Amino acid sequence: TEVIMPRFIQGEQDADGNNLNRVPFAYRLRIDGLVAGATYRYGNRIIDEEAPPTQDGAGNMIFVKIDGSDFVRNTNSPRFRQDDFDDRHNTFVADAEGSYTGWFVTEPTGNPRIVPGVDLRMRVLLNDGEDGEETRYFLTAPSEVRVVEFGSGETQASAFEGTAVSPPRNFVVIFDNVEGEGRPLSATLIEASGAEVDERYAAFYHEQVAGVDGAFGALIPNDLPGGVRRIEERSLTTGELLSLALFPSGAPGTLTPSTGLVPITIDLREGEVDDAFSAWVNTVFPEEDRNRPEISGPDADPDADGIPNLLEYALGGDPLSPDRSRLPRAEIQDDRLALSFRYDPTRQGI
Repeated sequence: TEVIMPRFIQGEQDADGNNLNRVPFAYRLRIDGLVAGATYRYGNRIIDEEAPPTQDGAGNMIFVKIDGSDFVRNTNSPRFRQDDFDDRHNTFVADAEGSYTGWFVTEPTGNPRIVPGVDLRMRVLLNDGEDGEETRYFLTAPSEVRVVEFGSGETQASAFEGTAVSPPRNFVVIFDNVEGEGRPLSATLIEASGAEVDERYAAFYHEQVAGVDGAFGALIPNDLPGGVRRIEERSLTTGELLSLALFPSGAPGTLTPSTGLVPITIDLREGEVDDAFSAWVNTVFPEEDRNRPEISGPDADPDADGIPNLLEYALGGDPLSPDRSRLPRAEIQDDRLALSFRYDPTRQGI
């Protein structure tokens, strides 16, 4: 099951069949139906629409280490022999319910499958969870990912780099809407990850992002009239939201960009983030009411349900639809007064 699956991945080939503008492609999956507590050997790859169900696929694997150690870049195809660990496979452990949820990172190579305009899918290969050395399962994510190259054209993409608030080895997820609905534009890791980067990566990534604590680099499509509107920072281990930046009017430089390999830059530490409550107001109130404090101000109660807008925001309510079900609930638990309420981690600044 796709938890986070971006819509775009970099890909191109020069005259010699090389891809010299690579950037990492990160995504998050949940795998069910595993043996509880079993250790699985895995590899993650890319396939095209013509790939048979048991094809290995293409792309370099970047193994994510949830123990906080260095990520490992691999340039070989998956293989599950005992001595291939951290070279041609990595491992994960299924939980007590027989499930695993985690990040995967793929580096697009110069493989003929990974060319602009093609739709690809992500594939995870597993052994049997019992120390087997053969590929037992070929799991394919359902959503198509469009390959785009860097350039100034409408169907191409521009470089996007920045500095995150969160520590290295967490992840950045980039959306074209404030709500974070649907699939993101792209997702990437926060450096320094420890994974090897060479001159086949895009110059901006190789020279300005790789190895720099807090830096991240990705691509955004040029056909982006509303710009980048939401940037999430998510946990390496749990995937939970760590930090959130909202740009209701589009992040600077990201509206219909055309910079190609010249990166658009953003520093999420320096206040380039719009006020979260104001951003929320802009998403839920019609334009004519956004500057009317008696309607959209923090103390206003436009739906007359007794809950002011600031509390609607904090509790995840709708200020334009009367509903008191989200109010804190009081009860006695173990001889103490307890207040229970909904918590939405995307509602920042409360």
